[in-house]
Amino acid sequence: MSYTNNSYSLPSSRTEKCAPDPTYPRGNLEDLRNLLLSISEWYTEGKRSVSLIEDYLLDAWDVLIQTSKMTPSTSPEQDSLVVLISSIKEFGILHRNERDTQEQETTMFSNGQKFWIDLPYLARKMQHSWIIESHQYTTTERANFAVLTAKLCAGGICEAELSFVALWLLRETLEVQRPLTKQLDIPKSENSLSITELLPACFSWLSNAKFKLIKLVAQNYDPTLSMVIESNHQIHMDIGDLAAKANITQPGFSLPRWVFWRLRLKELSRCGDAVIAKLAEQSFSEMVHTGVVLGIVVHGERNYFEKVNEALIAEFKAKGMTETVDASDININMDWAD
Repeated sequence: MSYTNNSYSLPSSRTEKCAPDPTYPRGNLEDLRNLLLSISEWYTEGKRSVSLIEDYLLDAWDVLIQTSKMTPSTSPEQDSLVVLISSIKEFGILHRNERDTQEQETTMFSNGQKFWIDLPYLARKMQHSWIIESHQYTTTERANFAVLTAKLCAGGICEAELSFVALWLLRETLEVQRPLTKQLDIPKSENSLSITELLPACFSWLSNAKFKLIKLVAQNYDPTLSMVIESNHQIHMDIGDLAAKANITQPGFSLPRWVFWRLRLKELSRCGDAVIAKLAEQSFSEMVHTGVVLGIVVHGERNYFEKVNEALIAEFKAKGMTETVDASDININMDWAD
């Protein structure tokens, strides 16, 4: 890849993967911005065929995904990536100047999407990366990429397709029987991943998009019709065995399923593995403070916060009402949400 005056040249073959420098996320962001702007110019000026533009878009989304995977989940660079994609979408519908006729036309890509308003192929690429490829990622890469995916969804970018990813991930992590820790003697596949390998990505989703998710839950939204990836893989989106045993029957997002996920996190917080237990407790804390903020009635939330407030007041009095107290000063019982 090379750049001249903010112009971008792609690898000669799309099989040559773009490999961002993990030590310098800002450079990757600038590279991606230049690539997207170059694609926009090539499209509007009719400098490349539509089929080539499609290929360049797929390469751009590859750069986006690879950059996110290598950017720490807590880094502000993740927010910068979201802002970049949001600003590109705001370019709206662009017209293409045909060089031969000097006429403008609006081109629809082979999947029916328009440039840039629909962010062509982004949703398909992200779904494919999660559902088909993510079992090959490291735990850290999954957690990092989940931040970008969740933030885009929370901001209304490809929300139908990306909420499908959230449902798939929560199902795979909390509704399917899995070993707690990584199994070193088993070939890596989507079915062999452990709780400790998947839970960090769930936490990324819950900490960055919990309010979007609880709204979908309240709407009983089923995103399974938003699957746009093209694959021969069998994708399981029915209710997972553990949820089915708990009498969860409604597909998609629902309040009973949300509460079941919360109960599963409570179980995992008592599993005996310190790393999993801490992350499960943190994920539970993200979930239990959602409905009350948006005026959505979720089983157990109000009782939980009444108990938390009672404990905080008791602790404040025990300290002579001279020191401030917060949740870290009390012993919170997750059973309060039952």
